[in-house]
Amino acid sequence: MDDDAAGATMPCMSFPTSARELTAVEWELVELARITIDANTDAGADEDGVHTMGAAVRTEDGHMFGLATAPTLMLAVARR
Repeated sequence: MDDDAAGATMPCMSFPTSARELTAVEWELVELARITIDANTDAGADEDGVHTMGAAVRTEDGHMFGLATAPTLMLAVARR
C-alpha cells in the first residue's frame, strides 16, 4: 500500500488520510490525560506504564477532568 492509501503512520499507529490535526482545545485534553496518567502510573521512573490507562473529558461549561486507572489504583480524578 502506498502512503496515500494507508494514511499517516507513526510507530504502532496509523491514521486515515482524512484525519485532521487536533485543535489547541483538543490538545489541552490530551495533555491533561498525559499528566493524569504520569501522576498515577504503575511504572518506575524509566519505564512505560503499560497497565495504566487514562482519559480526559471536557464538560459543556468548559471544566476538564482527567481519569486514570492502574492495577494498584482504582481510579484517580484530576480537575482543571
